[in-house]
Order: sequence, then structure tokens, then C-alpha cells
Amino acid sequence: MFLQLVKAAGVKGIIVSEPEVFKHDRLVELGADEAVSPAAEGVMEALHHQFDIVIECVGRADSMELAVKASRKGGQVLMFGVASPDTLIQVSPFEIFTKELNIMGSFINPYTHEESIALIEKGIVQIESLISHQFSLKDMPEVMEEYSKLRVSKGVIVHER
Repeated sequence: MFLQLVKAAGVKGIIVSEPEVFKHDRLVELGADEAVSPAAEGVMEALHHQFDIVIECVGRADSMELAVKASRKGGQVLMFGVASPDTLIQVSPFEIFTKELNIMGSFINPYTHEESIALIEKGIVQIESLISHQFSLKDMPEVMEEYSKLRVSKGVIVHER
């Protein structure tokens, strides 16, 4: 969803770091100029010091650390992903100082859902294109057993009447 917002704002040169390679084509369809796997050889080093703006949407420590490393001098980092309360990251204060980074956090507020619905209604964000699977509630035990094999990007549970 964030990818679509950034693209709608006119941002160019969008590179998405996604470890699940099967999602890469879909990310390009949704507006990324390129999708890379952080586990691929040389990718981590190639991403260092490259970007004016980095948006971390996952909330994992390794992703947050990469966000700081990927920023160039004068860059901005938005920590949007929700980390668990006990998550700690290793970031060099000297790197923040020498690169003159602006690191911002985010927090959900009561008006976020209304704004999201408005973006969907205006067609700025296409939620249908994000859904890869639909599951019925009665099939959930089987789905949970096989979930890791299903290659789900975004799944929706459909209530059948």
C-alpha cells in the first residue's frame, strides 16, 4: 500500500527490498522500478549510501538497520513498520552524525483509517491488486497448516453465509 502512495506522489527510482522473490514481479506491477532480495549476493553492499529517502515498512530489526545504512548523506529515514516492544537495533550514532540523517518514527492515530478509506475511494490505492488469496473461515485449520507453502502476499478471510 505504501508503494502505491509513494508512486502516486510522483517519486521516481523506487527500489523495494523484499526477501520473498516470488513477490518481486507483483511489486514492479504495483509501481516499483525494481525489487531486490536483501539475501542476494552483493545487494546489501550495493544498497548502502544510495537513497535520499528510505521507508521501512516491516518492523524487523535487520530491515531497520538496513534503512539507516541505505540512506545517503542528508537522507531521511521513516520507521513506519511496527516492531515488537522488545526489538532493539544496532545503529551507529556516528553514522547518523556524519550522514546528517533525519530519522522519523510514525504512530497510528484515530484518523488513519478514514484517510486510508478516502485513498481507496479516490482510486489512489488499489486494494484488490494487493490480495493474492481468499480463504473461507471453515478452511482455516488446513490453511494454517499449509500457509508457508501457499506463497501468500496478502490473504483475506471471506465469511460465507
